[in-house]
Amino acid sequence: WIRMVKRYNKIQKNYWKRIAKSYPSYKKQAMDVLLQDLLSQYDKIRSKKIIPRNIVTAILYLNAGILNKKKDIIFAMECYDKCIDFLKDDKVTSEGIIPAISVNKEYGLICAQQKYYNNAKEFLKEAETLYATFTEDVKLNPVVTPIIGIKEIQGDWCAKNILKKLHISTLYSLAKICRNLIDKHNPACTRKNIQSKQLIIYDDWAIIVAKISFYFIEEEEFPQARYLLAVSSYILKKYLKTLKAKGTMETRESISAEYEHYDKTVANVAKYWVQYGITLLYTSQMRLFRGLLSELKSISNKITDKFLLDFNSAKVVFWNVWKSVKKVRKYYTFENYPLDYAYNALNFSEAYKLLTLFKYQDNGMKIHERHVEMLEEVINRLCIKDKRICPRDYQIVCRQIWMDLAEAYSAMVNVMEMRVLTSKEKGILPKFENLAKSSIKHYQLYLNSLEMSKSQNGIESFSDDVLTKALDVYCKIGALYYKINTITIDLHKKMHYVMNSIDAYTFIINYSNDHPENQELKKYKWQKLPIESVTRLSSELVKIVRKHNTRINRLLYFL
Repeated sequence: WIRMVKRYNKIQKNYWKRIAKSYPSYKKQAMDVLLQDLLSQYDKIRSKKIIPRNIVTAILYLNAGILNKKKDIIFAMECYDKCIDFLKDDKVTSEGIIPAISVNKEYGLICAQQKYYNNAKEFLKEAETLYATFTEDVKLNPVVTPIIGIKEIQGDWCAKNILKKLHISTLYSLAKICRNLIDKHNPACTRKNIQSKQLIIYDDWAIIVAKISFYFIEEEEFPQARYLLAVSSYILKKYLKTLKAKGTMETRESISAEYEHYDKTVANVAKYWVQYGITLLYTSQMRLFRGLLSELKSISNKITDKFLLDFNSAKVVFWNVWKSVKKVRKYYTFENYPLDYAYNALNFSEAYKLLTLFKYQDNGMKIHERHVEMLEEVINRLCIKDKRICPRDYQIVCRQIWMDLAEAYSAMVNVMEMRVLTSKEKGILPKFENLAKSSIKHYQLYLNSLEMSKSQNGIESFSDDVLTKALDVYCKIGALYYKINTITIDLHKKMHYVMNSIDAYTFIINYSNDHPENQELKKYKWQKLPIESVTRLSSELVKIVRKHNTRINRLLYFL
């Protein structure tokens, strides 16, 4: 078999070099030559295990399809069709089961790539049915044949485990396909599927079940998602028991590696629990905003797979998210995985933002303060730039944290704004001013991190993917400076803040004027707002300057 596969690769490489690109039927001729040569080699080198000639031919077509699926999809599909034809009577035999499942899986993935989701589902369901028939009815031992992608994972694995791994991969592919179908409430892997499997490969099963739960999370099917995540956690619990039975981490090096893999799997499953909690928070507050509170009252006292009704129920989910975040941090520490640690913090940042939507005043300020404290801790550690993080990844994650910090500080400004106008509390004005300045500072850090290209005329431009966000940030900076101006008494400071506000709005106006060809800019609110704001602020600046000059003249008069 090894000689035959090597010969196959050599023939293919040499033959394609000889084929003229302009010859229309080169694919068919290449395939014919390959098959003729390989089959003649097969006749000469008969192994002790007699494998039927039609299965060998089917495997050759399957390998040809796999090799060409990226170059020519039509050619690959033709190969898969021929493979299926040759396996017609040997699909559930010891030699034919792995090729039969493989070809259906490969065909399904190609159909999904072309967005023929119903066809993809049929092929993947056929692969699932073949596995069930072979393992439950036929009950033979499979034979591993030289299929590309299968022989590479063989190693020390027995044929049954390779077949099981192939089946798990098929189930996961089927789950992804189902979310694109109209009948997407018929998932690929049901409770019965999961419960009926023998949980031998614990870590593989735990992570595959957690991945399938993500389908339900996306579809807002929280009972099913929670059930699958619970199954995943239960599998890990069983896995830990088997590890403890083998001994402690210090006993043998092999066990230490298994414990390391277990810790990593626990952290990865915890990420899905984090996503579950965040999605539940988000969809619940969206339901409230849509005025569906009356429909939800009947389920307000039930368990947390229902939509949340108030701050107290949201807080319970939030703390569950926090527990899962801590589990993720146990493995993905800043010292070992700085980038994963930062993205974990950003996930939790999203939970903070959603929690504040349930509580506007009383607890709102405290939540924002804790949110800011958490993000500041991460960004301060990232500022000591780690060489393990590539510059692009470092810039992306820092940029998102700066934006989250700016928005958190801005939210605190909004909470305090009413108190500033009505309260006589001592020290509230400086606190308001500092919060606004902190928000502006982080918005500015975000803007400074953006690269601008320069045209031959010297006009600078943002890239399309950050343009709208960047101009929106300038708009927010202008608004924040104006808010500080409204509560400031000192005329020098008022002049400074108004001028900074004008500068921010003027940047947007100038950018729009310098890019008249960009029609997208006209769709956004800040197209008209800056012009109106600059007009209003200019008038206000004139008044401040006059008032300032009047005071100076009075002082000079008395002197």
